[in-house]
Amino acid sequence: MSMEDKVRQSRQEILVNHGYVEPLAPGSNPFDIDLDTLNGIANRMASTGYTSTNSSLSFTDIGTTTEEWAKASLFRGGDQRSEAAYKRAIVAGDQVIGPYRVKEGRGLALWQDLRAGLRRKHGDISWGILGGRGQIGSRIIEQLKDPMIAARSGLSVVPDFIVGKNGLSLEGEEKALPFGMKTLLPEVDLLFVAMPGYGGADSLTDVHIVRQFARRGIVVSAEKASFSEHFVEYKELSDDFRLFGYNATVGGGTRLMDKLASDCVDVKNIHELHLALNGTLSFFMGQVANGVAPGVAIDQAIDLHYAEPGAEGVEDVLRAEATSDVPRKLAIVMNKLLFTDQTAVHPLDFDFDVNDKDIRTAIREAADRRFVVSLYNLDKMQGSVEEKSESVIGGFTQMYDGWLVVSGFQRLSHNSLLKPFDRAGAIAGYSAGLGPHSQDGTPYMIGDGAGRKQTANTMLDDAQRLIAAQRAK
Repeated sequence: MSMEDKVRQSRQEILVNHGYVEPLAPGSNPFDIDLDTLNGIANRMASTGYTSTNSSLSFTDIGTTTEEWAKASLFRGGDQRSEAAYKRAIVAGDQVIGPYRVKEGRGLALWQDLRAGLRRKHGDISWGILGGRGQIGSRIIEQLKDPMIAARSGLSVVPDFIVGKNGLSLEGEEKALPFGMKTLLPEVDLLFVAMPGYGGADSLTDVHIVRQFARRGIVVSAEKASFSEHFVEYKELSDDFRLFGYNATVGGGTRLMDKLASDCVDVKNIHELHLALNGTLSFFMGQVANGVAPGVAIDQAIDLHYAEPGAEGVEDVLRAEATSDVPRKLAIVMNKLLFTDQTAVHPLDFDFDVNDKDIRTAIREAADRRFVVSLYNLDKMQGSVEEKSESVIGGFTQMYDGWLVVSGFQRLSHNSLLKPFDRAGAIAGYSAGLGPHSQDGTPYMIGDGAGRKQTANTMLDDAQRLIAAQRAK
């Protein structure tokens, strides 16, 4: 071994012994790491104000601005980071901004950043997942274990981390760690979000999505609560959605958002637009229309993972889907597709309740009813508001910025544009009337609005599209 190699190995031994780097997996060689890269890390630490201790890395220059913090990235385009996003990340709980952070676990932050950098160097894109033990998340992991599927996007076959019900699991580590808002996840190129969100300021999913945007990383999400409540902010932080894959948030496997946008380019030419946004409601009503008992239909929806177990009755399941899921998806659709001036539609703008009596009435009339949200262009609307809403039960009627929004269990026979929703399955989709009296066309699209395989595939397609766009720059 040459003297230069001995010096490099000595430096690396120091880093390993002090806990700044760890083996890739139990039993692997801790010295099987790019020594030049480690040397660069040590020099970078010294030149940017980081000092080392035996258990952590800490930033010593308290006068450094957020802009300088943003530029202190070792492996990413730090000069392109958003200063505003970093300020948000600091408020959200990051103690140190940059590739190195004060963190327990024997230098875990440095080790994860090192591995992410080496992976990028060799062409594999690093990724992690929130909700990796659930139905959708586990399907994503299962798919990417196939080297051919992973290679099509350049993704690593193994995630750097998985967040599930037991906490944060790191690659190569057997014991899960606690996970919460203040947890600093290893830095990855792409973050899948497949865990449910519960809304509210600084919710768990929102905090980690914002941190990923702050690092200029890609987010691909099926979680609609955070997106629906922070639409304008996510649009800004993700460079007008260049870093955000959102297709799975509305319509599951249908790609509803992209297809609707292509059919309705001229928003002002829309006469009316009808949306089936909840696959669980569609599945239930279709099953009952085909003679399945309501209780059995709910059990089937739960067995197929269209609905969550634990609800006490049919009415509770349908009410939760209608009043929680639908307003969030409606807010996303209206913000993304109907408004070009960043009008911030919030789910609470469509807050409503539905009583047991209306639900039971809808169930009795399931052969001719589905839960549909209809939007009528007030400039082109034919007939009165009362006429549009008189036969609808269990929903709401509201004027919103030039549109009449009518939502609830609607009679399919009262409007020919609703007939595409009269089919079995956990469907989602849209039906539109373009131009005066819909004379310019009536495009529609119906697809699988629920299901782990369909939703996971939509997320993987979003990831592949965004990665390809980043590489094409």
